[in-house]
Amino acid sequence: MLGRTKPSPNSLKERLATISEDLINLHRDLYWLVEDNDAATQEQDLGDLRFDQIMALKLAVDNVRELLWKYVDAVAKVEPQRVQEAMETYRVRRVSKLLELPWATIPTSLRFHSSRKLLPPSRTCSPAAAARPPEEGRSG
Repeated sequence: MLGRTKPSPNSLKERLATISEDLINLHRDLYWLVEDNDAATQEQDLGDLRFDQIMALKLAVDNVRELLWKYVDAVAKVEPQRVQEAMETYRVRRVSKLLELPWATIPTSLRFHSSRKLLPPSRTCSPAAAARPPEEGRSG
């Protein structure tokens, strides 16, 4: 990376927040695009996206994800307790989001039986969806 200067911590914090927000919004948009129940509309919408752009984004996200894990490993050597607590929080948030996904796809009117007892979710996450990180910061 010749010619690049080292970014300031404040600049990185701002960029991380912005990128996180953008990825959350992108996840939500792509999620509903892929989950569209109308096959003809879904086919048209998915066909409108350039596959090379999707793959370039996937490569960039994969590279950043790998580097973030290296960062976590490096911090864990210096502050193991802090990383352990953060990882536990991460796991709880991830499980919560994974449990929320199938429930969110059921219309509110169908979530309750006539006796007002909660019905279990009728759809489950695919293994691929379970392996993906959850959407952060979504209110639901």
